[in-house]
Amino acid sequence: MTMPPSDHQLRRALDAMILSASGWRKVFAPNGENGFDPRPGPADQLLAAAMGMVWGRRLGCMSGFAAGDESLRASRSPEVQPEQAPRVLTACDTRPTGPILAEMVMRGLEDSGCRPVYVGVAAAPEVMARSARDRGIAGFAYVSASHNPVGHNGFKFGVRGGVLGGKEAASLIAEYRKTVGAPGAAAGLMECAGALFAPPDLADAPAARRDTRVPPHPVGRARSCGTPGCAVLTRPISAAALKSTRPFSGKPPGAAAPLSSGRPCCRPCAVPSGKGRFG
Repeated sequence: MTMPPSDHQLRRALDAMILSASGWRKVFAPNGENGFDPRPGPADQLLAAAMGMVWGRRLGCMSGFAAGDESLRASRSPEVQPEQAPRVLTACDTRPTGPILAEMVMRGLEDSGCRPVYVGVAAAPEVMARSARDRGIAGFAYVSASHNPVGHNGFKFGVRGGVLGGKEAASLIAEYRKTVGAPGAAAGLMECAGALFAPPDLADAPAARRDTRVPPHPVGRARSCGTPGCAVLTRPISAAALKSTRPFSGKPPGAAAPLSSGRPCCRPCAVPSGKGRFG
């Protein structure tokens, strides 16, 4: 059984974070920045839950209801969540720590009265585009650390297709520090999180939350999306083309290789032979 962290351990975990308008990030893999262990430590899991709580409260204020109103606090059962609760698009990239961190963020969102809409693995442009086009989405929480090594992870928060600007980000960071640094914060976050993940828990814990209303993307041509180690599918291809495929799992070739040598693709994907290019 994983023991809950103390307030001191929680604050030490926070001290290791980089908090800026471009994202909130640190090494979440317990075996280091190049590690593949999918289960962040107890304090780091609670940091993610606190992010969801703080972001949910902010979205609640923006959406016109008082954060913490007991009549609007969301249950962890989607069937009983109030329709007026802000819906928050949540996704992660392919880093091993992504699913558990996303789950903890969603627990924090629910605790603050929001309703997460989890779409699983997605690229940042997809998340931002849907948040801009879908009028039912109040904001997004995206778990990714961009080009950093695989053991790193981070969080981006935003609304209407873009991350928070400088003043809004600074205000949210100040509220986050205050929440995590408050006396008794660890105990309060444990109540929010419910339980911590530890072996032999599955790393894909939030899989059952996936928004089935979002159809999976068809297989298509892959091209670089500007982030080392990642590619997006841009054009559907016929099933016949799948007869000639090659698995891609390893550091991408080309100009991006120096930046991503410590971050091989974490989950295999299929690319039509001769059709896709990474780099």
